[in-house]
Amino acid sequence: MNAAAASVGAEPAARSPEPALALSSEGEVATVHPLRRASRLAYMPRRLRQAFTFVAFAYFFGVSLLLGTLFLPLLLLWMRRNPEQNLLTHRLNHNMRAFSGFMRDMGLIHYWPMVLPPELEGRPFLLISNHPSLIDVVLTMASLPQVSCVVKSAWYRSLLMGPMLRRTTYVPGPGMPGDEDAPPGEIPAVTRIEQTLRSGVPVVVYPEGTRSAVDSLRRFRRGAIEAAIRAEVPIVPLFIGVDIPMLMKGQPWYDVPRATALYHFEWLPVVETAGRGLDSRALTRQLQAMYEARFARHLAHRESLFAALDAGERV
Repeated sequence: MNAAAASVGAEPAARSPEPALALSSEGEVATVHPLRRASRLAYMPRRLRQAFTFVAFAYFFGVSLLLGTLFLPLLLLWMRRNPEQNLLTHRLNHNMRAFSGFMRDMGLIHYWPMVLPPELEGRPFLLISNHPSLIDVVLTMASLPQVSCVVKSAWYRSLLMGPMLRRTTYVPGPGMPGDEDAPPGEIPAVTRIEQTLRSGVPVVVYPEGTRSAVDSLRRFRRGAIEAAIRAEVPIVPLFIGVDIPMLMKGQPWYDVPRATALYHFEWLPVVETAGRGLDSRALTRQLQAMYEARFARHLAHRESLFAALDAGERV
């Protein structure tokens, strides 16, 4: 899954260029990572970590295959009608919770599920985040089972995943049949995000459009930001920190870290959009600047951690 639609630009209507938010280098920490790795498997041998990683991915794709080819047909037969989309989305996201717990029990990652700020409960919102690793979306959906996300259109059309995804609230990205016939100036993927938000469903998007680089963030795309402004829903920035990089863009699954990677989640200031006439271009630049400042602090923490590991410390 990815946030491909976030990479699509859209021309906004004329809006006031007023500042959208006050940039801050300090956010509210939703989940603070521990000072030490709790699992006894935190410093397991490299070969064992590779084997466990293989088992974890076999588990993920095996369960996906069973869900798409066995569980969903049986569910539809039992219910004798199409189940409500939110129900299937919730159940699918709960399966991601089982997978993320499996990875934690195997000593591959360590994290605590993020907790949504109480003022956002029951509201639609656009959740944006940096994208340091392959499993960010799994951990996010597992923590917040009520949310939807943007998926690759190829997955949406596939024989394996398509039947299941089309019965959820997941939003197909660019490249769906008929997208090329959209009226001039309309970006179908952005419109789909807007419609989902207007229907009351929160949506997760990664505005970099793909996974981040190891030491920098990619340029944010504004398509999903524009959709949130049109739908007049809050934009909720989340920073994901991984102290030891793993499953990055272009990194093979067997290139495992030397210790269990610690994930932590930090909520940054929420942007209310209703009635403010915000400009998506200016807001996207401000959000990128806020993330860049937070990412710089994260890199400094990572460098100090690597120095301790190189010195033989178990941190």
